[in-house]
Amino acid sequence: MNNRFEKLNLNKIQPIVEVCVCIQGEGQNAGIPHFLVRTSGCNLNCQYSNSICDTAYASWNPEKGSKTYQDIIDIIKLNPQINHAFVTGGEPTIYKELLVDILTIFKNYNIVTAIESNGSIFIPGLEDLLDLVTISPKLKNSVPKLGTFAKSKWIDKIVTQIEIDKHEKNRSNYDQMKLWTNYHDVQFKFVVSSKSDLDEIKQIQKILDLPQHLIYLMPEGDLNDKLQEKRKMVIEICIKEGYNYSDRLHILTYGEKRGV
Repeated sequence: MNNRFEKLNLNKIQPIVEVCVCIQGEGQNAGIPHFLVRTSGCNLNCQYSNSICDTAYASWNPEKGSKTYQDIIDIIKLNPQINHAFVTGGEPTIYKELLVDILTIFKNYNIVTAIESNGSIFIPGLEDLLDLVTISPKLKNSVPKLGTFAKSKWIDKIVTQIEIDKHEKNRSNYDQMKLWTNYHDVQFKFVVSSKSDLDEIKQIQKILDLPQHLIYLMPEGDLNDKLQEKRKMVIEICIKEGYNYSDRLHILTYGEKRGV
């Protein structure tokens, strides 16, 4: 038990909206049971051709936090068979101290850790706390469209210039992404809406000097029928270009259900 862990205020409500067990649904660890901690709040507003962020309750319309560090400890103790964890959002890197605390808790129980991030904010000094960083750069296909409806189970609003400006300001922070690649084991996941996204993916790959094996392409969609529209196209791109394909097992299995 390290000093930081001993000093944590375990019962204070944090900006955390989910603490659960799940199957990792994406990327190189897909299929592995994990603890999931979801923070609320994001510096982006993703809107795609036929969907928006699949966790809009933590991004477009961020809920007030409802969980404590004790909730994390309790679920760890209830599930000794699970030894992997990831922190996601929203965007977890907007809370530096919170993220360090959460990772400290998991490491105190010898759990393999990961975060899922859009890569726009690098946090130094996490080398001993993080085993994997998943970066999901947002392509032009994610930019909100002025005057359209951002609509899902969690939100229904007309997109304004405010959301567009916020998104464009933060989505292409490649200098920050490069820092993540310099200090951590990483994987990169891209949401693909159409074949035209490939040029941008290759451009980012060149900027960040990423080898093929670190790149996963995923079909766009917040429900399985939407994923199915894109799945074949993305698989064929991966075969032709040598990228990894990642489905989205949590959406395929549970749809919009939370806490899974």
